[in-house]
Amino acid sequence: MLWNSLRFVDELDRCGNRYEIENQWYSKAAWGDRNRYVLNAWRLYRCANRSALGMLILGTAKIRKDASLVGNFGFTSAGGLSDPEEQQLVQKLERSRTAVSNAPTVLGQGSVLNDQNWTPLLNDAFIMGGIHAQHEFHIAEDSLEQYVRFVDARAVFEKQKAPSKSAAELWQGYFTQHPESLWMNGAPRVLARELIGLKTFGYRPQFFPQQLSFACADPDRALNANFVKYLDGVEAAHYRSGSARAVFDAVSEFLFGHAWVEPKFERFADLGAKPA
Repeated sequence: MLWNSLRFVDELDRCGNRYEIENQWYSKAAWGDRNRYVLNAWRLYRCANRSALGMLILGTAKIRKDASLVGNFGFTSAGGLSDPEEQQLVQKLERSRTAVSNAPTVLGQGSVLNDQNWTPLLNDAFIMGGIHAQHEFHIAEDSLEQYVRFVDARAVFEKQKAPSKSAAELWQGYFTQHPESLWMNGAPRVLARELIGLKTFGYRPQFFPQQLSFACADPDRALNANFVKYLDGVEAAHYRSGSARAVFDAVSEFLFGHAWVEPKFERFADLGAKPA
């Protein structure tokens, strides 16, 4: 399913001013003109919905500089890039594709979100576009490979032929060792918000030893996804509460079916601040 531009604007109008009110960490100057940022979000929503590979990639900002990842999956972008390093990467990858027949462009309907017009709304539009198309979502984290090597090495040391833990337990261990994937500088990261969106609209995690993906398990909920429900889901998960415990519990319930198992939160400034 793809909303047309009129439906997109109508659905946003139902939210009133909630996006600006509930994301005041993102300054009024950064939001800019409402008509412009709504148009930018619509264009990005359409790109995500029509992703050339039928899948979208989630992760921290570091994945946007991974040449292998970007080369294989491309950027979901309607407004272009602002980072000179990322622009150079795209130019290099585009040149390498000129000899490949029918190769999709690196910038446009790819799988990794990267847009110079980023706003919290644009990020939600990226997720919404994928959900309406019932695309799969995949986690990509640069620290995952190192973690997997550590687990494999420990299994060899303990004379196991394979890690004794299930794939879900391995991923629980990963997030326990890398809580910065979900929380940093006293605030939840956008990845946590994206996972809350997937939970809200009927997606389920699929665990593999070296991959965590999300597939649509409830097409009706996915097709009826809208911005009001997304914002309500974010609120229900206490994303804006400033409490690391509340956010980690919400994500853990979605991923693993129980509250967060790590009892120590002293490393986090458990205060409200802007998401990273």
